Amino acid sequence: MLVGDPKQAIYGFNGASSDFMLKNFIQDFEVPKENQLELTENYRLSKQIIAAANLLQPSTMPENQAINGEVKALSFPNEEAEADWVINRLQTLIQEGHQDIEGAISWENCAVLGRTRYVVKKLEDKLKQHNIPYYYKRTRDAIESESELIRCFELGMYLLINPQNRLHFQKLLELLNLDDLWEKIDEQSWQDGFDMLTWIANYLQNAEIIQHFKILLTAWQNLIGSEIRFRETMRVLEKYATKTWHDEKRDEKRDEKRVMVCNDIKMWQENWKSYLRQTNSKQRNLSSFLTKVALGATHQPQRNGLALLTVHTAKGLEFEVVCIMGMCERTFPDYRAIKNGGKFLEEEEHNAYVALTRSKRLAYLTYPRQKYMPWGEIKQQQASRYLNKMGLDIIKDRTN
Repeated sequence: MLVGDPKQAIYGFNGASSDFMLKNFIQDFEVPKENQLELTENYRLSKQIIAAANLLQPSTMPENQAINGEVKALSFPNEEAEADWVINRLQTLIQEGHQDIEGAISWENCAVLGRTRYVVKKLEDKLKQHNIPYYYKRTRDAIESESELIRCFELGMYLLINPQNRLHFQKLLELLNLDDLWEKIDEQSWQDGFDMLTWIANYLQNAEIIQHFKILLTAWQNLIGSEIRFRETMRVLEKYATKTWHDEKRDEKRDEKRVMVCNDIKMWQENWKSYLRQTNSKQRNLSSFLTKVALGATHQPQRNGLALLTVHTAKGLEFEVVCIMGMCERTFPDYRAIKNGGKFLEEEEHNAYVALTRSKRLAYLTYPRQKYMPWGEIKQQQASRYLNKMGLDIIKDRTN
């Protein structure tokens, strides 16, 4: 027996596909039509959420729920105003309740989602200011970084401490478009992890990837030995990102890559600062640092309060109230999915469906009309195509 929802197939980057449910399983086990059952009744979601979800991903879910619920789309002048509204709305609901939610509303049955963790960064800063409890849920594969450059750097760090780590080795090859090298792994003998990474460099063909990998080798070299020069490593990567993706012609794609890399670097800098506070100088090494990060020890330990989630970490969870922030083009859908199109854009729509249906009763979809780039520039934003597809009228908040 196989049970699943093809509209929630969102792990394509890990090899998942709705075809496994809709085609392969049926063909492999010759499942007759009479044994293929479509379950259409939904007892979890409110009427308005079902209606919006049906428009986003055509479905036969009937909208006959007794509970009406609420789905609203709102835009704000900037990310700060967006974060302020989210906090104020949740505080109002917690204080006053809502007719469509039975019992009291608490921070624990509310969640805020972003396409990536960086979408909710401004909100996190304000939650700290207001002493509102919150927590992040970590990704399943424990890979922290969002950008391709820093994901490569992160995977390489794991290989520095354990060259026999086949999981991260395979992920690195996939990221570098070197899947065929996997067949040669048993023929090789490396002195250490850095030797392995140097060996990989010999097979790179794409000029841009070769350039990136050259700077990564310099960065990894700073992490070899008893003294970890992590701050210096971050400066090397930061300088490279600024030089590589600085664009006077305002190329949107280059700016987006630079933002993602800068955010990743900042996250690793914060992880390192937290690690320094928790350990003495004699105990510090790359292995213990990555172990702390993987166990979540460099993040806040509590698991109560408002949940801050990405779409992928929200999978399988449900809340009475969900706010989805950053609902603008090139953020959600992600700019990489727009660039690649096809199945990538199709999966991005699955992501939006999953995000919306994490809410049982109330859903608020928000976005800023302007974003401030890390280097001081202001970028105008457009509403996500998904808001229009869900048939939502956008309420324009003019709060400054």
